[in-house]
Amino acid sequence: MADHMAGELVGTFHGDNPLPAISLTNPAIFTALANDLDYRHIFDKQVVAYGIPEDILIIFSTSYNGNMPQARSLNLRYAHTAAQTIGMKVIIFPQDGDCTEDVQDNQQKLMHQVCREVKEYFG
Repeated sequence: MADHMAGELVGTFHGDNPLPAISLTNPAIFTALANDLDYRHIFDKQVVAYGIPEDILIIFSTSYNGNMPQARSLNLRYAHTAAQTIGMKVIIFPQDGDCTEDVQDNQQKLMHQVCREVKEYFG
């Protein structure tokens, strides 16, 4: 879903108005960070490398909501903390739904709504 949203923001703003967006899902970076550090750091290192205070980190997850017990979703918790430390805003897509499939369907609908509103705002 992150790849899809980044593609929408970069690719569907025609002319000279594409918005900068990246997905932190590059498999080569995942492998390098997981092997060299730990899987818990696959996102936070990228947030620090790419993020600036004006940026927004959007988290898609079926398990992380920002208030999880310490042992769950540490890779997302660390990314969330790194973004806040830099001064970035953080949006966590909600986990509404009775099962993972429902959550993903709801997140996808919301993601498209956000993209439509961003397009309208930036025209």
